[in-house]
Amino acid sequence: MTLQTPSLVAPGRFYWAAGWTSPALVTLSVSLGISLLGGLAVQMEHSFGFGPTFLGTLVALYYLGWSIVSMAAGNAAQRFGDVALMALAVGLSVILLAWIAVSALDRTLLAILVFGCGVAASTSQPAANSFLARRAHSAHVGLAFGVKQAVPTAAGLLGGLAVPTIAVTVGWRWAFASAAILSVLVLVHVLLTGRGDRSSYAAPPTVLQGGRLLGLEGLLLAAGVGVGSMSSSAITTFLVSSAVADGLSETWAGTLLAIASLAALLTRVSAGALADRRRSNHLVQVSGLLALGSIGCVVLYVASQDHVPQLFLPGAIVAIGAGWGWVGIFYLAVIERFSGREARATSAMQLASGVGTGVGPLVFGEVCAATSYGAAWATVGAISAAGAVVMLLGARCPGSFATRS
Repeated sequence: MTLQTPSLVAPGRFYWAAGWTSPALVTLSVSLGISLLGGLAVQMEHSFGFGPTFLGTLVALYYLGWSIVSMAAGNAAQRFGDVALMALAVGLSVILLAWIAVSALDRTLLAILVFGCGVAASTSQPAANSFLARRAHSAHVGLAFGVKQAVPTAAGLLGGLAVPTIAVTVGWRWAFASAAILSVLVLVHVLLTGRGDRSSYAAPPTVLQGGRLLGLEGLLLAAGVGVGSMSSSAITTFLVSSAVADGLSETWAGTLLAIASLAALLTRVSAGALADRRRSNHLVQVSGLLALGSIGCVVLYVASQDHVPQLFLPGAIVAIGAGWGWVGIFYLAVIERFSGREARATSAMQLASGVGTGVGPLVFGEVCAATSYGAAWATVGAISAAGAVVMLLGARCPGSFATRS
């Protein structure tokens, strides 16, 4: 069955503006929960009395919620429309962030609310990707995906900055309250966008048609994003805790996460812009970034194992900047390969990503509790290198060298 490719050429100023801002703002809103959890881990550990193992469990629960609804979210986006799903996800995020800020008093309730944050995030992403793919101008679609996928790193940056600006001054709960207020503004924006774009409520018939989604290439891509996500989630979750354990102050450790997240943000945006200018196999670039990220993990291993805190900054910049900077061009490659089935294709990859992202911190926490932070960093470096190999295998599959017409 031949599937038509949805137009990537924006017909007007509204589509240009909405195509960039709505998916980006939605992604920011639903990413704040997990980003704040990582950035404020030290303060929350003191409040709830948990350690690295339970922190890893919380992140695993977040991505369990993410994985459970990922495929259903893709189908729902096609049936009910992009804006409806994005608004639902942001509305749920508002409730959960506010609940954590006001009423999360024990670890059980916190775990349930973190699980819900994962559901909200997963619900938004197929709709946001489909919305962006249909409205971004064809000459800038790589940059558009780079910006959109850079938003979670911006949320990580905010999570890091929340430590010196909010958590150590007025308390970590105010950071979640601020995130809830920001999400309310995002929800208003999404609803106003929907009023101006009635087509966002109707899925194109071609998208609802059948067709094979995953062949060998698809399975390799799913495996690659799963393994790659294991490493990136572990790095962002435990960087602050590891740095504090090795003698850095809480303020400097939070700033360290913010700086490294900024590096990842710049990597995602620049990689997307480069994809618009060069005809290349994006998966090879993904593999290279994962390999570079594994080198950053080796530096973090040395910093922790040999107690050299000066190495945390360069190690974090490389590990997060490269090891978390590949996501935008990966989803660009998926969108190009499965044109016309964007929501379903990205939801399948999102399922694999959610599993990997949940398992990664769990593995890190268990290794850290059994041995040391240094051993955990070495494990994550090996996982990142394995992800680079799998992505390279996917790049060699026929059809992975996708181009935009």
